Amino acid sequence: MEKEKLKMRTYLIQLFWPNLTKEHSAQLARIFANKKITSQNSRLPEEKLINHCLDEKRSLYGESRSLLNQIMKTKFSYYKLQRI
Repeated sequence: MEKEKLKMRTYLIQLFWPNLTKEHSAQLARIFANKKITSQNSRLPEEKLINHCLDEKRSLYGESRSLLNQIMKTKFSYYKLQRI
């Protein structure tokens, strides 16, 4: 079940942030799922990945970018606290 959820999160992330690679989308999906991220060569530092997503200003499906950015910042703050 968790694999299916991760695949779906990765797919949705790719829709809202199409400039991310599949690997970076999966990395972000793991952050959203509070999963430990294994080190990989193609992995971006988490803060750089989040900032890259926050730089996206286009609304591709009528979504609120300000709400998505707020969710992203909140989730990343929580994720960082979990790692301490």
